[in-house]
Amino acid sequence: MRQKRVRQAAYRIYRGAVVDSIRTATGVVGNCASSRLQGIEYYRGRGEDTATGLVHWNLGGYRPSDIEVAAAFDINARKVRKDVSEAIFSLRTAPRLSCPGVLKTGVTVR
Repeated sequence: MRQKRVRQAAYRIYRGAVVDSIRTATGVVGNCASSRLQGIEYYRGRGEDTATGLVHWNLGGYRPSDIEVAAAFDINARKVRKDVSEAIFSLRTAPRLSCPGVLKTGVTVR
């Protein structure tokens, strides 16, 4: 019952629209963006009990699975016109592969 109430709290109203996810954009697809996307993907399939290393599983009613990538921008030709999930692993971006199962986002780096 408690989990249901917490999940329902994640549906916020913003300017008259129901918001059930957090949409993010990044200006440069570099190391920070790579870590963020890999972290979101890593914790997406886990539960609160198995999310070792995550300080707050539920923040304001939102969980890691509620975060999605909406846009990404970069000037590096190796990253432009690729899906964000591919661009984060391009040369000189990902120093270490920690989450190999990053799914395609459907967002193209521009």
